[in-house]
Amino acid sequence: MDGIGALGFGVDQATATATLSAALGAPIDQADAHFTENMGDHFEDEDGYAFPTEYARSVCFANDLCVWFGGATPDALQFLGWNYAYAGEGPMPSPTLSTADGVRPGLHWADVAASLQVAPDGCYYTGFGTTAGIDVELASQESWFGSMGVDPPPVPVTPDPAEVTITLMHAGAQTTFPAEEC
Repeated sequence: MDGIGALGFGVDQATATATLSAALGAPIDQADAHFTENMGDHFEDEDGYAFPTEYARSVCFANDLCVWFGGATPDALQFLGWNYAYAGEGPMPSPTLSTADGVRPGLHWADVAASLQVAPDGCYYTGFGTTAGIDVELASQESWFGSMGVDPPPVPVTPDPAEVTITLMHAGAQTTFPAEEC
């Protein structure tokens, strides 16, 4: 995945924000970040959060889409990534976005099983997958993703797709915390 619709990664921040604002309304939140520690393949801030460039800006819209911009200076930011989340309460805010085959946060894995490739392992109640080149996170309400048991061979555990909700879709760069457990 290399952008959102016709808006490709690498577009300057002003153009990307204007294009998205025309479709989604004005941004409701934005935050700037400076990652001061050059780690060679990424930059980190004093709290350990990482990003591919020294400077970043996130811009979020009322429909829960957030886009990420980054660059070597604060005035030369380019569109590098996005995430689209579902908080799990009520319907998705409008306008809802989806892949061409209808995958979006808030749906159950069972609703889009033909379009979603889910990894065999996960992190407790969180699963991971892909659809159309987009990374997807899933939440199970009943059982863990992954393997159970300490003696080989571990027993694979796959939650019932009807009990698993897509909570997040993302592509490109976003801030990450490298020391996370899973």
